[in-house]
Amino acid sequence: MGGSADSTINWNQWSEEVFLSARQQGKPVLLTLTATWCHWCHVMDQTTYADEKVINLISSRFIPVRVDVDRRPDLSRKYNQGGFPSIALLNDSGEILAGRVYTPPEQMALLLEQVSDRYPELPDAKLDVPADPASTGSTEGRSTVQLVLPHLKDLYDQNFGGFGYEPKQPPWEGLRFLLALHSRLGDASLLRMVVRTLDGMAAGLYDQKDQGFFRYSVARDWKVPHYEKMLTTNASLATLYLEAYQVTGKAGYKNLAAGALDYLLNQSQGGNYMDSGIKTGVRVSEEFLGGFSFMYFSPWC
Repeated sequence: MGGSADSTINWNQWSEEVFLSARQQGKPVLLTLTATWCHWCHVMDQTTYADEKVINLISSRFIPVRVDVDRRPDLSRKYNQGGFPSIALLNDSGEILAGRVYTPPEQMALLLEQVSDRYPELPDAKLDVPADPASTGSTEGRSTVQLVLPHLKDLYDQNFGGFGYEPKQPPWEGLRFLLALHSRLGDASLLRMVVRTLDGMAAGLYDQKDQGFFRYSVARDWKVPHYEKMLTTNASLATLYLEAYQVTGKAGYKNLAAGALDYLLNQSQGGNYMDSGIKTGVRVSEEFLGGFSFMYFSPWC
């Protein structure tokens, strides 16, 4: 069992037996993606997963599974909801019914009740969206768009861009998906979602002094960054902003990508990120932390 010291939930490890139990008991699976280095994962353990109502709902209505993303990056790629912790509610075939990132106790209890009350009818209702007449190609391609696009639109923050609320992670994979879909379909609304998010991240997460992007924002409007920088964040955002520059022609996006790459190659403390995969420390300047500084090491080293 993959239990946490901060929770009395009887967590299971990911296995075929989990989904066999889900089928036999007629319950959905609650998958939480977590990591030892993830601050909000610990917060969720100490709050949401320690809440009596949430514990009772999970224990009685779900098959709970806990996965360390550093040990199972394949599951992280498949079920990541845009940051950590990620909560993915699955049917007994492993298909996503609903998903969230960090969720406070009251909202989590409501989500659990809604999903369990509608299960197993939820998957059909979730996918009951009009077919996209411009969506061509294989059946797999069409079903992927019909699955992912409504989910992104549902989570999209109309006011500040991004998906969900605080803490808000840079959703580079979702935005690249929307960019590609816009290029194929010519849907201006998809590009507006991307641009609003890119502009919000640029204003709040980009380090105007030393270049590079901070890891995520603790505020919904992107303006309160968590002051640490990661290789994966900057490499992924550099790619995203370059692709956005190619689509929009906005020189600012090209400059942001160049700044992120320059930070990675020339300014990250401990030498070049490309040297050995070990020296990936990033020191946050003291002025950002009220006189404190620390060394952060990428979990992907």
